[in-house]
Amino acid sequence: MSWKYQIMRRKVGKEYVYGIYEVFSSPKGWTEECVGPQGETLEELRRDYEAMGEAFRLPVLDHKTGRRVKP
Repeated sequence: MSWKYQIMRRKVGKEYVYGIYEVFSSPKGWTEECVGPQGETLEELRRDYEAMGEAFRLPVLDHKTGRRVKP
């Protein structure tokens, strides 16, 4: 299974909220809830945090459709 962190926009009530989600390429899909960095060691936590930072270089996706949106 291949995945990456990506920012998604989700409608909550009348507003949009942005979060970082795990987005999977096979099978296609994404996590229901946004995720935060974690690790079993401080080094693993740092690497996960840095990997999440890469999400800011990718397009923002709509959480309902998975389509690209303008933030």
